[in-house]
Amino acid sequence: MCASLPRCRAALSSFIEADLSLANLRFGQFFRADMIRAFLSLADLTEADLTEVDLYGALMTGVNLTGARLDGARLDGACLKGARLKGASLRHASLAGADLRNVSHDGISFHGARYDDQTRWPAFLSPGAVGAVHAASPTPVTPFS
Repeated sequence: MCASLPRCRAALSSFIEADLSLANLRFGQFFRADMIRAFLSLADLTEADLTEVDLYGALMTGVNLTGARLDGARLDGACLKGARLKGASLRHASLAGADLRNVSHDGISFHGARYDDQTRWPAFLSPGAVGAVHAASPTPVTPFS
C-alpha cells in the first residue's frame, strides 16, 4: 500500500494489522490509536504524534520517525530495524521485546522507557545511559515474525 495522508487526524482510530507500508503520514495525529501488528515499513511518520499509540508487534523496518512523538507508546515486540528516530521522543514508552537494531538515534529521548531482556538495542547504545529502565515483562512478548 502507498497511502498519502499527511497531516491526517486519526486519534483513537483503529489500524489493527493495516498495511501502511510506504505511506506518507507526515505530521499525522494518531494519539491513542490502535496500530497492533500494523505494517509500517518504510512509511514516513516525520513529526507525527504517536503518543500512547499501541504498536504491539508492528513491522516498522526503515520507518521514518524523525522528530516523532511516541511518548507512552506500546512498542512491545515491534520491529524497528533501520528506523530513523533522530530527534524522536520515546519517553515512558514500553519496549519489551522490541528490535531497535541499526536505528539512527541522534537526539532521541528514551527517558523512563521500559525495556526487558528481549529488547534489542543498537550497537554502542547503553539503555541506562539514555534513561531507559529495565523492567521484567509481565507476560512473554512474541516479536513480529
